[in-house]
Amino acid sequence: MAIVLIDTSPMLGDALRKIGYQNIVTLSSPDQLVSYIGLDASRECRDVLCKIDVIVVKSLLPESYILDVSQRILSHPDFKDVPIIVTVESVDQQTIERAQAIGVSDCISPLITKVELLARIRWALKLTQRIQEQNQDRNKLESLISCFQKELNLAKKLQRSVLSMPIYEQNFAISAYYKPSDVLSGDMYCWYEIKEGCYGVMLIDVMGHGVSASLVSMSLRALLRGLIMRVTDPVLVMEELNRQIHHIFLKEEAVLYFTAFYMVINTHNQTIQYVNAGSPCGFLRKETNVFQELDQGCCPIGIIPDMKIQKGCLTYEKGTQIVLYTDGVFDLFSNSAQEAYQKIKENILLSSSIDIQDVLACITRSYDQSIAKDDICIIAIQL
Repeated sequence: MAIVLIDTSPMLGDALRKIGYQNIVTLSSPDQLVSYIGLDASRECRDVLCKIDVIVVKSLLPESYILDVSQRILSHPDFKDVPIIVTVESVDQQTIERAQAIGVSDCISPLITKVELLARIRWALKLTQRIQEQNQDRNKLESLISCFQKELNLAKKLQRSVLSMPIYEQNFAISAYYKPSDVLSGDMYCWYEIKEGCYGVMLIDVMGHGVSASLVSMSLRALLRGLIMRVTDPVLVMEELNRQIHHIFLKEEAVLYFTAFYMVINTHNQTIQYVNAGSPCGFLRKETNVFQELDQGCCPIGIIPDMKIQKGCLTYEKGTQIVLYTDGVFDLFSNSAQEAYQKIKENILLSSSIDIQDVLACITRSYDQSIAKDDICIIAIQL
């Protein structure tokens, strides 16, 4: 450990060497200290800095001058953690308060005994050691956080990359608004053209949010394309998802579930088949501004192994709009599902546009996104 002494007498340095401290630099004045550590140089003090563990200013110079120099040193970011022990002529309350405000570790009287002074230097060296250990731990933690953040950002890009792109066809247009409450989200959506003029649309909201929910949603996402392209009937799709979630997470002690909404839209015969598995009540809006709730279905997926599923079937006319959303929307408009439903309808009615991006903008424009506590996903469809 390196000790820098500002002392005109060699006695303190000799005493420190006798008890085992050999790396000691003795200077004659605070000005010489400023020059030695390179305080006025442009970062030329790096090699010196790593060797300084404590500075002891044992001088009879005016205490205001000693404290001014100490303040210069401690205000420099390279030296802010170096303990400084200073000699002051009067160890009164005002002097101690100023020294503490500056960051000086200890104030001593010129009449202090050698034994007590050595004890205080040993304490300051232990303080330095603790600070260095804490800095090392902090650097390790910051490195881990940086790596974790990079991994999260990569996972975020991956999760967003699997979300379906908007479709704009003459008889079918679909897009989505997606706002995670954290870097990663438990909300997920996808849609596919099963065959010409026939589309499958899925919206999933996994219990919770963040990393764990996103991992489950990505596991489900890996199943969906093959399942939707292979099985058309919404009831069979939900049954298979329920079977898969119980199989994959069979050994989990906690109940793992998710809400889901799946619909099949056939633009040739203008029919819709759907199952709402615990999702907030989506709705269909006709050109006459009549709204129809899409509430047929079952409980959330994963709660019980065998469940009864009710399928909703309806026909639609050209110009019909469909809006689906996850329960994160409730935080934006109201804690009540019914009030949120009414507010969404009111926002949509403010615009007569049939463009689905305008529909999404109408739904989301009246709230403060910073208040969202849950993941938010809204799907708009124009038929």
